[in-house]
Amino acid sequence: MLLAPIWIQWGLLVAVITVSILGSRSSKIPLLSLVTKPFLALLAMHSVSLTEIPLKDDALLITKCTMQRDMNFEEIIIGSGSGGTMAAQSSIDRRKMVLMLESGTWIKPNTPHHSARQLAESFSFGGQEVILGRQLIPFAQGKAVGGGSEVNSGLYHELPESVLNQWQEIVGFSLLDWESAQGSLQEMLHVQVQEVESLGIYGSSPIVRLAEANNLKWKLVPRWRKYTGTEFTHFGMSTELISDLQKKGLTLLEGHAAEKIVVKDEEIQVHVSGKECEHYFTSDKLTISAGTIETPRLLIKSDLAKPKDFEMNFHAMTRLVAEFPYDVNDLEDIDPHQAWPEDLKFKIGAAVSTPALLAATKTNMGIQTEAEPSKLGVYYVSTVPEGTGRFVSLFGFSVPSFRLTSESLKTIAENTGFLGKSLIDAGASKIFGNLDNPSISTVHIFGSIPLGRSKLVDKYGFVRNTGNRVRVCDGSLLPSAPIVNPQGPIATICKVISEKVNSEYWN
Repeated sequence: MLLAPIWIQWGLLVAVITVSILGSRSSKIPLLSLVTKPFLALLAMHSVSLTEIPLKDDALLITKCTMQRDMNFEEIIIGSGSGGTMAAQSSIDRRKMVLMLESGTWIKPNTPHHSARQLAESFSFGGQEVILGRQLIPFAQGKAVGGGSEVNSGLYHELPESVLNQWQEIVGFSLLDWESAQGSLQEMLHVQVQEVESLGIYGSSPIVRLAEANNLKWKLVPRWRKYTGTEFTHFGMSTELISDLQKKGLTLLEGHAAEKIVVKDEEIQVHVSGKECEHYFTSDKLTISAGTIETPRLLIKSDLAKPKDFEMNFHAMTRLVAEFPYDVNDLEDIDPHQAWPEDLKFKIGAAVSTPALLAATKTNMGIQTEAEPSKLGVYYVSTVPEGTGRFVSLFGFSVPSFRLTSESLKTIAENTGFLGKSLIDAGASKIFGNLDNPSISTVHIFGSIPLGRSKLVDKYGFVRNTGNRVRVCDGSLLPSAPIVNPQGPIATICKVISEKVNSEYWN
């Protein structure tokens, strides 16, 4: 396992030892299950087989720093994900000296998508993080130039109308503002529906069959990818936007993390550390786009907020493995179809099922089958959870938590049961996984500083008591669960807000 907070490392150690002795039975023992069950889910998401190509010794090394120790900028942007990139795009034509800080690095061209190497190189703590609560919930967040847009499956959803209306009322943007930002984003990232000839076996999708059998809506979800046969080009923020912004004058400092912010009357100071260096950059304006988890941590470390100032939200995802009498998995990409009911109470899709991750899932779920990997698919149902989310201090480390209500746990189990039934309707011969008490995980985290509810920021993300000089611009601002994959909605709302900020406050 890669570096993670010490409490996660100890938890993994306990889980591994316990599971090695008792096997999957450990998750059925009440006291032991508190530790082992959530980490079995985490291991199922992120463990890999020993047959995958090992990391080279220099895989995690960061390029040597060539930046001057102390410099002044007109604006500093912390984070290069969807929010930070939208902020930079809005700023670069207005300001000449803009610095973008990114704690991750450029994704290496030879790093396979959805691989062990990508997890190690381009995810925070190698993808090994959890949300505390009645059930520990594993999650993963990207850590690379371009953020999560570089490591996900490129699925692009427009925000459902009901959610858009709610956000519009809270923030106060016009529908024209939203549609303009959304259209621009789609064009920049080459959002397109995958052509039928490149779908391969996914042209006959179990998700479509289960949708039609249960009167669900379904869709071949557009992606920010271009396919040529089985090969694809992934259009994330880095290659399509950040590289172009660098040509226009953006200074990108990768492999450097913002450690602390000090807001003074005359300037904003940002303490930054690299692998073998540190800097104290100053600026008149600061945009924090470190993400749903890291933005709150940075604000807390900088004494600009306390753990009680934050919430937490996510899409609760439960997974099942289905065995079919025919091929449903090409072992390289995901099935890009998704299905949902009219009321959007849940969403069904396919999870990553590359050979290494599929093998890990089988091991950690205790699945015994001789079926060919191509006949096994991992599918999820996503539910918007009900409960209370917040941040807590644990051994001096700010950790997200979410206490699911009993009713929400019941709903998640019911939705998981429906997923199992619907996969049988789609032709599955066997279903593997716990339908009654499923392990919950997520790759969609957001809403730690929700606009409209948070007293820490105003409707444009300006942090209180900073004189409109420090703002937040990332997924932490989402006013409510987007229901769909949040990458598109995050980028769009950040683009809309950035234009408002730059035209009305920072012009």
